[in-house]
Amino acid sequence: VPVVIDTLHSSSTGTRGRRFGYSLSRWLPDHVTAVSRATAVSHLAAGMVREDRLSILGNGIEVEAWAPDVQARAATRKQLGLTSEFLWMAVGRLEAVKDYPTLLRAMARAPEDARLLVLGAGPLEAELARFFHGREETGIDVHVVRHLPGRSVAGPRARGRWR
Repeated sequence: VPVVIDTLHSSSTGTRGRRFGYSLSRWLPDHVTAVSRATAVSHLAAGMVREDRLSILGNGIEVEAWAPDVQARAATRKQLGLTSEFLWMAVGRLEAVKDYPTLLRAMARAPEDARLLVLGAGPLEAELARFFHGREETGIDVHVVRHLPGRSVAGPRARGRWR
């Protein structure tokens, strides 16, 4: 028996048209999951989902898999040419919805020794890489890469703590 499940990933309910479309089609899914309580509450308040068909399934983290690994950290920092600088990482799709301009404006106000690594792929990849290729033009030391060779950010070897 086919089952239709919708998942809500953001507390943003979008434009009036999106909210209207959701309210008209809220009978379609057999069940709706939300990744957080805030997401569930905002969509319920907007009348976009039915409470009797809504569950919260929070994004989880395997804490043990992300325990610090001093050797992996040192190797990755060396590969990136970092010594004692603080490294900020933005990991994800390189798309307009992620609002990288706000992150970059914030980085322009960061201390001199702060660095930003944008790790991902998407429609903005070439634009970000071209525009932020060095501190000399932008005042922000930003590196845009698809992956760290020999490392997996998604897996336990990355160990989550690069700073």
